[in-house]
Amino acid sequence: MTRKAHRLPAVLLAAFLVLLFVAGSLPALQSAALFGNVKTTTTTTTTTRSTTTKIGKTKYNDLIILEQKDGSFWACNKKTKEKTDYTGVAPTLTNGYWFCRKGKVDTKFTGVAENPFGLWFCRKGKADLDFDGYFVRNSMQIYRINDGAASLYTTDLELKELGIESGVYKDGSKEANRIMDLTEHLFQENISNAAEMGIVRTRGLNTFKRALLALAAIAFLAFIFLNRRKERKDDDFEL
Repeated sequence: MTRKAHRLPAVLLAAFLVLLFVAGSLPALQSAALFGNVKTTTTTTTTTRSTTTKIGKTKYNDLIILEQKDGSFWACNKKTKEKTDYTGVAPTLTNGYWFCRKGKVDTKFTGVAENPFGLWFCRKGKADLDFDGYFVRNSMQIYRINDGAASLYTTDLELKELGIESGVYKDGSKEANRIMDLTEHLFQENISNAAEMGIVRTRGLNTFKRALLALAAIAFLAFIFLNRRKERKDDDFEL
């Protein structure tokens, strides 16, 4: 009975290590099961340009949206008050940022547009800086939105075939969770493919993983050794 009691902690430790390994593998297993052997590439991009970029004779820093006599709103040169033909996200004096199409504010636009500071999610024309989620365009492009700022995942997938329709999906929704699983799967696959082609070097990460495994193995063997040594002492004491 004494020997079994001493062996029990070692068995429990071994079981814990096995469970830890299985738990670490579960996300990848679930992702593979959900999306199968998807063969594609994905990249994430954001857009930035100089604020001195000119729209006609107007620099972006000089753009401001102003109300016109007919009640419409246009991106204008704040110094000369002249209209511009700017297409993108521009500021107002007191009401945030809005999407302009060829100079005029487009209140029907919902989607992602850019300005020199990057890509932004706009809802009914206005940049929604409180939105976190995804915007899917043409069932091909996935935009990840954080506080209104957008990053583009470009894939060669037909997203409809995976049950993802074009539209806006807020974090926490069933659709957003599905898109998150898909983009994570694609990202992991893309990194793996890039590493195989030598584009991404994972030597440092692999070394770190090997070091952790080696330390875990040493700790486990040390635990077994000390436990056996204690068993022998106990056996000698019983004799």
